[in-house]
Amino acid sequence: MHILWIALVSLLISQDSAAPTADSTDVESVAGCIRSCSNEYGKCLTKANGLWHSYTHNRNRILAIVRKCCLYNEKNPDARETDSFATCAKIRCGAMLYG
Repeated sequence: MHILWIALVSLLISQDSAAPTADSTDVESVAGCIRSCSNEYGKCLTKANGLWHSYTHNRNRILAIVRKCCLYNEKNPDARETDSFATCAKIRCGAMLYG
């Protein structure tokens, strides 16, 4: 019985060590891609710069700008990567989560 347990533990350890790990260059390239999308659509958000001083009065305009820059066409399967930050992150960078 002890030999069976030892064999099982050895098998689990060998499979765990064979699992693929994320390469640091892959993480850096994805981070760079997300950063480029962020920079591109950060410029889009400058349209709301003067509106923040009176947020309660301009709330609807600010939200419309933010939605357009950040989330436009996020769930549309025919979206282009130039539509918004979300579509850029999903299409160009392969991100599953964004925000």
